[in-house]
Amino acid sequence: MPKGDGVGQTASPTSPTASASATVAVSQRRRGPGGWLLVVLPGVVTLGAVFAFVSLVGGETAVPQGGTPGQAESAVSNVDGSYVPWLRKATADCVGVTPALLAAHIDQLSGWQSESASLSERGIARFTAASWKKWGRDEDGNGTSTPLDKVDAIMALGRQDCSLSKRMTTLRTKGTVNGDLADLTLAAYAVGVDEVAEAGKVPSSARLFVTEVKKRLPQYSALVRRNPEQQGGAPAAGARLQSPVVTLSVTSPFGSRKHPLTGVTKLHTGVDFDAPQGAQVSAAWSGVVEFAGMTPAYG
Repeated sequence: MPKGDGVGQTASPTSPTASASATVAVSQRRRGPGGWLLVVLPGVVTLGAVFAFVSLVGGETAVPQGGTPGQAESAVSNVDGSYVPWLRKATADCVGVTPALLAAHIDQLSGWQSESASLSERGIARFTAASWKKWGRDEDGNGTSTPLDKVDAIMALGRQDCSLSKRMTTLRTKGTVNGDLADLTLAAYAVGVDEVAEAGKVPSSARLFVTEVKKRLPQYSALVRRNPEQQGGAPAAGARLQSPVVTLSVTSPFGSRKHPLTGVTKLHTGVDFDAPQGAQVSAAWSGVVEFAGMTPAYG
């Protein structure tokens, strides 16, 4: 039998068997797709369309930079409300860095997870041994200073960010850099102060990092608002205001009184303390100074 590529070359017109074989073979070659293909093919096409849609719609937010799937949406659930006072304390004297921004920074670095694939970067703030030596302290007084302690890490990163904020403030004052102070501070963390100074603004190499941190701000602003009882200006339940001066007596309490000079009886909106001239005055509670200077009512 000669080699060939078609059934016609193997059949003889004078052989009924060969003719029948050729007829069957040709019929099989021309037969349409089987029933199984007609059933399965539409499903395959539908699944392909679904996967394509999901990849286009959800692909950009599913895996944040340097994180795990869903990190940007769920990391806030890893933050206990008890950490909010530490976030406030870490940024209390810092211009441009808020408790929410510090929390968002930690989220971008680790998703608030201490576990790290890197052997050199540890804890929720991903400190190296060298950077921890510079910024780390035992903040909660448990006798150990470690980046694996979340309180220690929060305070250390706050200390680092606030230091960068001060340097960015100085550069802005000199006119060396321009831009939002928080953005400049985050950029300095990401790529270094020198690169920010050279660019005169947030350099392109740091824009993605800044964007990712700022994207997380709303959820942490909400977290801070959900813990108003921890705010520095609001005394905790049962707490007492401290005397602003070392005093011998209260000369005029709060409430209705007869003014000692005018003789008019009206509400006295403060408490007067007896103290020598030049005595040191302290705040009665932690808060924000709204005004400092001379006034006709208070001197």
